[in-house]
Amino acid sequence: MNKKVDKAHKATHNATKLRGGRVQVDVLLRDGEKYSGQYVAMKSFADHEVITSGTKPEKVFREAKKQGFENPVMLFIPIKGTVNIF
Repeated sequence: MNKKVDKAHKATHNATKLRGGRVQVDVLLRDGEKYSGQYVAMKSFADHEVITSGTKPEKVFREAKKQGFENPVMLFIPIKGTVNIF
């Protein structure tokens, strides 16, 4: 595995350990309707507090950085009932 992929794998693995094998998105789905169809910036994999959200990922990222978060965790919350292919 190359270093970049290995780093991403470790980050995912660590995040999974924090929630007993659950993916961090599970936490945001409690407010799924609130963030439906939006990009969400969270403080980190360990802290799921939503910093900011919106429909344009670059604006959400810039706003999170502006608030002092160097590496926010970015997620897209799909609209319930839609099929998303990435």
